[in-house]
Amino acid sequence: MSALPRLVSLAPATHPSPILRMPAKSDSFGKPAKFSPQSSPLGHENPNDTPLDERSDLELVMIVRDVEDHAAREAAFRVIVDRYKQRVHALCFRLLRDTDDAEDASQEAFVKAYRKIDTFRGDSQFYTWLYRVASNVANDAYEARKRRRLREPADITIIEPVQLGANDRPDRAAELEELKVIARRALERVPPLFRNVLVLREYENLEYREIAEILGVSVGTVMSRLFRARMRFKNAMEKLVPSLKKNKSQDSEQSE
Repeated sequence: MSALPRLVSLAPATHPSPILRMPAKSDSFGKPAKFSPQSSPLGHENPNDTPLDERSDLELVMIVRDVEDHAAREAAFRVIVDRYKQRVHALCFRLLRDTDDAEDASQEAFVKAYRKIDTFRGDSQFYTWLYRVASNVANDAYEARKRRRLREPADITIIEPVQLGANDRPDRAAELEELKVIARRALERVPPLFRNVLVLREYENLEYREIAEILGVSVGTVMSRLFRARMRFKNAMEKLVPSLKKNKSQDSEQSE
């Protein structure tokens, strides 16, 4: 990745970031697609009527895929990046559990999406296709890191803010923050095969059908993996916090 320009920045950019330049693409008839006010691949009489940031994902993809002008293609893809960079980074972080690795994976995911945009056929939502690309990149990075046997840093400082109600005790915040840290550690102990589906369902709130499309499996497989993922996460939580299992046993005895 060192030879590629940085494509994704989580901080607000004051000017457009450089995007990987690619040769002009051709349309289905083997001729370069033309982008002019009179002829638009989107079917509009004038492609400048609608600002790029108001275009649909499919329209932006068509510009990136079919337009010959590099500036127009890069501008369209920049909108895609800005639209999804936070969600892609969040997904990569939850799968990799490391900020730097997640940023690198996000960068690589968008670069791969740009290179492989021709493979998006519109059979599913664009973000589903993009999630699949990002998930594969993050999984490859996780396996590579595991092979290198690098020790992951403690996940202590990166904690989502806790929302407290007006009647919550002041010490409730500390309890919730501690629980979040423990939950993150438990998630790390869930194998990637099951962690992926757990993250997509519980963190990204995706439907079973969407998860199936991202992972390239059936809905039944998603449901099976999710069940096993929840059991493994539960067991990991109980090992990290034995009192959870003890409290559950006491509740079970009292209910009998």
